[in-house]
Amino acid sequence: MNPMRILVINPNSTSAMTEDIAEAAKLAALSSTEIVARNPETGPVSIQGPEDGEAAMPGLMQVFDGKFSTVTTLPVSVPIIEANISSYGFDARSCGVRASNVPVLSIGRETARSIEEEAKTALAEDGCSTIVLGCAGMADLASSMSVELGAPVIDGVAAAVGLCEAVLRLKAP
Repeated sequence: MNPMRILVINPNSTSAMTEDIAEAAKLAALSSTEIVARNPETGPVSIQGPEDGEAAMPGLMQVFDGKFSTVTTLPVSVPIIEANISSYGFDARSCGVRASNVPVLSIGRETARSIEEEAKTALAEDGCSTIVLGCAGMADLASSMSVELGAPVIDGVAAAVGLCEAVLRLKAP
């Protein structure tokens, strides 16, 4: 496995807490993983409720610039994915949703090139640095696409499994 660099973002503006979080993250990470911790320069010094969480968002979104484009299957899926991106509050980070014109049941090695070309176009034209695959049927394409494109390609299936495993590890005795 290649060494990773993980950005840990403390959503409040207290740098001493960010330093503590960085140390905890380094202890939890593999020895080959580089941990970089940041916090916003503006916003609440702590988050102790929904109002603080809301107040933290503008400063928090300035901490990182990892903008993404989503590549999905057919044009009919684009409005649904755009609505989801908006409802989760990622409008400012989304550079757009693109359709590869590959029907879900046709996703495979034969159609991977079309999906990859759409992702390549997104990287070149949208101003994004990351691709999010907008269909679980594309899950097995992420790794090879990431290598081919030289950019992170996020697959929702792998991301969900990783999150679930992390939650279970945290709850393990």
